[in-house]
Amino acid sequence: PVLAVCYENGKMQIMRSENDDSPVIVDTNIQAISCMWNHDGSIIAVCGMKTNLNDKEVNQVQFYTPYGVHIRTLKIPGKEITCLSWEGKSLRIALSVDSFIYFANIRPDYTWCYFNKTVCYLEATKAEDTSLITFWDTNSNQCYSKQVDPIIGIAATVDHCVLAVETKISAKEFSFMSDSKSKDFMYQLLVCNSISTTVDSKYVDLRPNFIAMNSTHVVVASKDQFLLWHYHTPKGASTLHGNVKAKKDKKYHIDDTPALDVLNDLDSNATYDIPSKTDASQDPICCIAVSESLLLIGRESGLIHEYTLPHLVLRNRHYLQTKCYKMAINCNSSKAALIDCNGVLSTLSLREGESDEQAAMEGRIERKDVWAICWAKDNPQLLAIMEKTRMYILRGADPEEPITCSGYICNFEDLEITGVLLDEIIKGGATPNVKEHILQLRVKSLRDTEDLLVHVGITEAKQFIEDNSHPRLWRLLAEASVKKLDLDTAESAFVRCSNYPGIQLIKRLKNIQVEALQKAEICAFFGEFDEAEKLYIDVDRRDLAISLRQSLCDWFRTVQLYKMGPGISDQQMEHAWREIGNHFMNMRAWESAKEYYDKAHH
Repeated sequence: PVLAVCYENGKMQIMRSENDDSPVIVDTNIQAISCMWNHDGSIIAVCGMKTNLNDKEVNQVQFYTPYGVHIRTLKIPGKEITCLSWEGKSLRIALSVDSFIYFANIRPDYTWCYFNKTVCYLEATKAEDTSLITFWDTNSNQCYSKQVDPIIGIAATVDHCVLAVETKISAKEFSFMSDSKSKDFMYQLLVCNSISTTVDSKYVDLRPNFIAMNSTHVVVASKDQFLLWHYHTPKGASTLHGNVKAKKDKKYHIDDTPALDVLNDLDSNATYDIPSKTDASQDPICCIAVSESLLLIGRESGLIHEYTLPHLVLRNRHYLQTKCYKMAINCNSSKAALIDCNGVLSTLSLREGESDEQAAMEGRIERKDVWAICWAKDNPQLLAIMEKTRMYILRGADPEEPITCSGYICNFEDLEITGVLLDEIIKGGATPNVKEHILQLRVKSLRDTEDLLVHVGITEAKQFIEDNSHPRLWRLLAEASVKKLDLDTAESAFVRCSNYPGIQLIKRLKNIQVEALQKAEICAFFGEFDEAEKLYIDVDRRDLAISLRQSLCDWFRTVQLYKMGPGISDQQMEHAWREIGNHFMNMRAWESAKEYYDKAHH
């Protein structure tokens, strides 16, 4: 669709051309004043006045897709809005209200995801029949490209992502794969790893408008139906154990109530299959979210269905005032964060048997102008949100000091948030670079702990960490304590962060009486091998320096240490020459390998 005709009464007609016989008709429910496409025709903005319940007129800007699907509503202060205009790359919009011009930042909902330290995103190309997906490995700074059919959606879990694409196939091929009445399009789900290789795939006749995944299942939903697919990966338990029976995938209608006995019938060998409804729902699906044990499906009325996984049973229904736009479930499936179509963030308790009064006692969160949310993977109370151009970290209902940031949140783990500047990569066409486009942001408790350890002392830092307990903070305390040879505090901190090698280090240090040797052991533990070697040699323990280099397979340095003093046998020297020969042989440097093998009489 390229032509939009907007009427003063709020009706909008979107057409492919001036002769389109089947236009999309949208009722914006405002007194329309102006409308405008963005630079690439992917969003149309309509501004106007809306009368609220108190007969007071409110300025609004509404954003729609080219197919008339409502994306977001923006409320503007002032008496009367008169005009709007997009910036060149559609990342900002200017609004004329009374005698003022307001500027609003636009956060495009890019087709992207993050998993296994890889950013996967849809390239901005003009091709209509294919999509180019880039997998950017932020560890190695390498990019892998994958060309697929037109992509509809994308989702990710820890090690894999799933791409939902629209595949055009013939009616004959379709008849073998589906009993759907539609003969034009089939949809394919592609599970990929971090280097873009497809590890599993499935054809479905359900349009995947919404998609989510966990470590075992992919959930796709159209406006009326949803499907639970148990996918397989090379490392998955179902692949390793061949005797595991394959589960049958079934479509469910959103108006149905799946029960456990229905699932048992499907898993049995019975040939009878209960057909799914195909009727259009009066209350369509608008968003989904999934964790390892729960599935949430939001509907346009504000109703949210809560299902248990993997046995799909409707456990609860939650009622909201407005249509939900985006949802996320925390790491232990006890709470969900929701953003509605007005950008208002709220939270929802998912504990079984908990009343609304109990949930209210914990403190509900409500924030405005929120456009992104991400729960911490290791703490169910920590939530990162993007509010305008600021990032807030919420611990329960209490926000920390905001961090100015315009990136998209990739990951929240170990008190560190990873963000990516997608605007510069996708809209700006910049080549992805880890130093320029990846953000590493630390929460306030982590910054404060580091400051206390550097400028105040171990005792005060320990008390602060007791009040803000987290394995990352205990790890910092353990490192600082052991470097100051405060072994009791270090041992306690290593226990609190479940660091077994650290506990073993403390045991070794308690058996060493010489302080310099203790410091050398500590340097070796933290990877400061040159410093450890220097400390060993300073106290005339060349033997320990040699043992350290041998444990690192640094045979070149071992030979140098051998030559620094007497007491080395021919057998020890020949062993070192032989190991160096093995090193050159592995590098296929045959002449060098022969030279050292000759020295070793090997």
